[in-house]
Amino acid sequence: MALVVVLHVIVWLKGATHVLSGDAHDIWQEGVRIFQGQDPYARTLTGDMLHNDNYPTYLPLMYLFSAALNLLGIRSFEGFLAIWRPLSLVCHMGIGVLVYRAFRQRQTSMTGQVAAALVFFSRWSMYLVESAQLEFATIFSFMLAVALLARFPRRAGLLMGLSLSIKFIGILLLPLLLLRRERQTNAMADAHRPSPSSASFQRSSMLRLSFWVLLLPLLISLPFLIWNPGGFVESLAFSITRLPAGHPETGEAPVALFGLIGVRMLMGLLVALGWWLYAKGRLAFWSASCVCLLAYTQLNPVVFTQYYLWLLVAVLMALAEGLHTSPSGGSTDTDASARAGRSTSKELP
Repeated sequence: MALVVVLHVIVWLKGATHVLSGDAHDIWQEGVRIFQGQDPYARTLTGDMLHNDNYPTYLPLMYLFSAALNLLGIRSFEGFLAIWRPLSLVCHMGIGVLVYRAFRQRQTSMTGQVAAALVFFSRWSMYLVESAQLEFATIFSFMLAVALLARFPRRAGLLMGLSLSIKFIGILLLPLLLLRRERQTNAMADAHRPSPSSASFQRSSMLRLSFWVLLLPLLISLPFLIWNPGGFVESLAFSITRLPAGHPETGEAPVALFGLIGVRMLMGLLVALGWWLYAKGRLAFWSASCVCLLAYTQLNPVVFTQYYLWLLVAVLMALAEGLHTSPSGGSTDTDASARAGRSTSKELP
């Protein structure tokens, strides 16, 4: 842990010059525009929905965060980074702790230490430390949501909404989270004897979770949707319609083979396959997450280096999920069915 802090601090001491062309600087600029009374999403209306000009494509939470710092008198990019980087460090460490915890629950602490080291020191993590990207925060929020889902579904929903509000990539895994909640409510209903109201209870449980997931994204988005509905919608849709040109990380071969629309349809089909496999019980939660994220990172026409930390974390959690618990360790499943004393799959919190 101490080494992780040291590495972050070494990068911080380099200043802000090396991240002036990255997403962090763009987020800070959009916050400045909000502080000055400008709609950050209006610029997208001047484009053709194909070629990028650093348009705002996230929900407005981070832009509002930047605007709030400006309102508090922190009006330089360096000041923005001085606040954001420590928060990112906390989230980075939190991801490593949750990955280690997953292996520790399976009585494999040594393997957990190796997995946590990969989270802390992989090339993708180091890239995020250098570039001050948002992935540490959005991944940590998602992992906490999964961990708290069985016992605290309301908090889990809010955390999932936070993850989506920071960066929208978690939308790929939202159906899995809802299905996981359905399994938990099914197990609780069965444990207390099925009744005619069981089905409605299960549906209402998923609806309640959906409400808490959507609450924060809707609250922060509604003012901008009212302010400029066309600009807001086009900004969020731009990630789907944009051309991949100019990005060395993009997959040009799949686009050449299937075409831009075809490769996106194939990606969507494989993501949906991951949802279906989990719904049918063919894959556990984190294994299904790997399928969705593999489809996204390998077939999305526009993919960036930072996306691969999502995949690394999902792979590590899927490995832990597939481990057998030692006889002395007891069950490690935190789904409601485990607490009900039923036989369960080997899913991790």
